[in-house]
Amino acid sequence: MSEMHRSGLLSSREIQFIQSGRSIIVRSKSVPWGQFFRSVPYLSCICIHFCSDWGYLLILCYLPSYWRNVYQVSDSQMAFFSVLPCIGIPIVSILGATFADWLLSRKVSLLAVRKGMSALGLWAPAICFHLLSYCKPCKASCPAFWFALGVMVLGVSLRGFQTGGWASNYLDIGPSYVSHLFSIANSIGATSGILAPLVTGAIISDSIMNWGYVFNTVAVMYLVGGVVFVSCAKAHVLFH
Repeated sequence: MSEMHRSGLLSSREIQFIQSGRSIIVRSKSVPWGQFFRSVPYLSCICIHFCSDWGYLLILCYLPSYWRNVYQVSDSQMAFFSVLPCIGIPIVSILGATFADWLLSRKVSLLAVRKGMSALGLWAPAICFHLLSYCKPCKASCPAFWFALGVMVLGVSLRGFQTGGWASNYLDIGPSYVSHLFSIANSIGATSGILAPLVTGAIISDSIMNWGYVFNTVAVMYLVGGVVFVSCAKAHVLFH
């Protein structure tokens, strides 16, 4: 930063502003690995991370197949309808993070914000995926397809609210070890990208009518992940 100041890229006022916003992080010489895995609040972060990734990574893997086999969507339309549900995620993430900051400015506790945003970001999509379980196969021009598309877009987009919830909680509980905490949870969560497609393939191997079971499985995962986090999460520093 001092080099940027000397080169004229940062003014003294800008450097002062940056430094005033920094928190003082004191890291011990060793990483408390054992303490991580004995912490119930952190384990709840891993749980919700895994459950959240289950639905999202499943959609990334199987959504084109769902549109083609259930609604006979043409290849020319496949890319658009498969990408559309994910477009809303960054928009909702920005709105959700802004809303979380507004709640904090209104003196709502950090823990309540983290739990509330996590619940909204998982339980609202859980309802959407449960509704998808009632959609029946038909051609892409039928009303059921447009209902399924709308609910899919809504369900995937609403996960953006998680940005102000559990996704930020790693920084709350361990600012000195946030890279370790997130990396561990993200690695475990990524395994859902292996398990979810395997489970889905086994469910729909007999009939496309079994997609209802797939969506209800996602809804249950979201419900369980939200319940565990809301029940066990903390928002103060646990790892010094």
